Amino acid sequence: MCDDKCADYLYQVKKGSTPFCKHYAAAIAQLIYEKEISPKDKINYMEGQVLEELLEVVNQRKRDEGEEITHRDIEGDLEKLNTDFLDIARQNRTVARQKYHDEPENVFEDLVNRAFLLLDFDTIPQRSGHGWDIILIAGRAVHPYFIVVECKTAAEGTYSYLVKKQDYLFTLKNYCIDLFKDKLIGTYKGYAKYMLLIAPDFPGEIEECCKRFKDITGFQLSFLPVPVLLKLVNRYRKMPILNHDWIESFFQKERIINEKDVEEIFKEAERQIDSLSERLCTRLRERFSQFSQISGDAAFIKLDMNVVSSVLEEIISEMSELVIPERKGIVDYINIEHDCYEIWERILKKLGREFVNILKETSFSQVKNTELKEDLLKMLNIK
Repeated sequence: MCDDKCADYLYQVKKGSTPFCKHYAAAIAQLIYEKEISPKDKINYMEGQVLEELLEVVNQRKRDEGEEITHRDIEGDLEKLNTDFLDIARQNRTVARQKYHDEPENVFEDLVNRAFLLLDFDTIPQRSGHGWDIILIAGRAVHPYFIVVECKTAAEGTYSYLVKKQDYLFTLKNYCIDLFKDKLIGTYKGYAKYMLLIAPDFPGEIEECCKRFKDITGFQLSFLPVPVLLKLVNRYRKMPILNHDWIESFFQKERIINEKDVEEIFKEAERQIDSLSERLCTRLRERFSQFSQISGDAAFIKLDMNVVSSVLEEIISEMSELVIPERKGIVDYINIEHDCYEIWERILKKLGREFVNILKETSFSQVKNTELKEDLLKMLNIK
């Protein structure tokens, strides 16, 4: 339809400036939207970052028209990170241009953003030349917090500019911290606590900047090497047992974060899950020991729904790390974070085993007659 007709074809394609006119992307988007072609198909001139941006346009149209978007390409993002993340961080321009059709600095920011999405953070990326690169939102913590992220590539593999030019701390303050925090209002200002520099690696001397940065900004500054972030992402996708509360200590180091820190937060998460499970099992046993004594016969523990509701409320009250209460009008709700499915599985298995153990113990110890037997005894006049 465009051959020898549209101006872009006549003045760009014919001269060899571009392989297609400006309408090409719109035509491909329409075909994807109509499901005539799949984004997984090989599409001429459409791949990497270009294709992803096109898909976002298609998905936004679907959202605008009420169509639910359910696809989340976790495996695809993991593959990109494991294959290209460190090369891009080291300014491999060939990989950036051939696979992602962009400069290494921009691709690096995008991959960092994808990494934190895989850690189930909400993110706000920014492609502007000034200001912060990404805001991480830990909105599902008991006490929410924000993390300001600055991404730095380094061709030599180690980002050392801050050691050589410590005045750059004031640039970080002015262009990252202030441009973000000054726009916050109310309690949201108190949520802004941490800053994270992410690069291929850092020299040890850079840690001396942390105290000075906190003195001039009030923010805790930490340094996260790409291999450590990659280890964290892969570890989490295999075992998603971190929530926003339990991972917060990872961003409080005020030094170069290392792989031992990754192992430590997972060990701490295991301890938190065990502790929470023990508290819930204890609460369940305490309540059921009362009910089985006063409302049981040889076959049943009888619970009215008010009792069941009170038990659930007490258990939920112990789970502040996993459940966020909410009230709308006169109705109470609980918000359950679906990304915590692995934590829920572990806790509910332990709670279920405890419930079965309580029933089993009651079964072995209960010597009362059932109500049905008592009724027959009365009818038969047997004492």
